[in-house]
Amino acid sequence: MTDARCASACLDFADKVFLLPNVKHVGQMTSSDTQYMDLSMINLKSGLAELMYLMKVYRNRKLKADESYLPQYVYDGDIWETEKLKKWILTLQEKNRS
Repeated sequence: MTDARCASACLDFADKVFLLPNVKHVGQMTSSDTQYMDLSMINLKSGLAELMYLMKVYRNRKLKADESYLPQYVYDGDIWETEKLKKWILTLQEKNRS
């Protein structure tokens, strides 16, 4: 289960989980990453600006930059309303038994 807060390490975890057999992706579309990480910032001496630079770059990730995962079963409600989410998950179980 994912939502839009799934980024970075969550996406790395999802890459691995989705390789397992019989996994069903449910929830909401994930966020996305760029190929860059570990942003650093310094203030310029003038105090008029900041300089930002990236320290690391990902290579050979499954998802490309700015690409998200869209679940097989999309939940359009508030994913934080646990009882409603549970009921929805149970309807999916029933559909998959048929």
